[in-house]
Amino acid sequence: MTMTAGKWQRNARGAASIWALLARSSIYKLLALAAVMALGEAALFYISMRGGRGYELTDVINSSKISTTFLAALGLWLSALAGTERNIEEKSGNTINRLTLSRRGIFWVKAVFNIGCLVILFALQIWIAIWMVGAFGRERPEAYASPQRLFLAFYRIEFLHCLLPLAEAGKWVRNVFLVLALGMEAAAYVKGVPLTLLLLYFVTAGWFVGPVGGGLTDALCILVCVAVMVSNVWRLWKKDA
Repeated sequence: MTMTAGKWQRNARGAASIWALLARSSIYKLLALAAVMALGEAALFYISMRGGRGYELTDVINSSKISTTFLAALGLWLSALAGTERNIEEKSGNTINRLTLSRRGIFWVKAVFNIGCLVILFALQIWIAIWMVGAFGRERPEAYASPQRLFLAFYRIEFLHCLLPLAEAGKWVRNVFLVLALGMEAAAYVKGVPLTLLLLYFVTAGWFVGPVGGGLTDALCILVCVAVMVSNVWRLWKKDA
């Protein structure tokens, strides 16, 4: 019992050390990307709203290309995470190997870190979207005075609905699998061209925004994510076998 508790404590300290190393190496990059995304989207939104490119919130959101900005930020976010972990492997590989964690354990620590960072990015985008709905309502109350305007915005506007699918279970499942697969694949990247990560990102960018109700693209996206996750687990199992 004592040996098991001691091993668990050593593993926990090793995981905390890797997390601290990852956070210290990536925090400023991620904060800068988050700030640029938020400021860029706010500027595009105000330009579109004040420029008279649409009297409805849907028109303003679509004309300001918020979805394109978010997906570009997601690509840069993934690049920062994968690049940070590659650099850590190259520069601090000996230090990491001296920890009590196995290669499998190190992978899962990095994957959980990546998944947490991706959840933060999605949460930030949701809060920016909520702010946009409120700002539009204050700017044009005569056009958007409904007390249910927040619910209606996330139901009617495709990008907002795909970001926060409300009661649509299929898109929730898709989003969860996307975050898990992207986080795991970024953790698996060590050297060379990250072909699988690039493929998964382009699938996300191409299929993320879709109509309410999902359909074939959501199902295909889930299948791609499952295949990537299974592939990572299989490679890890073979490596540690």
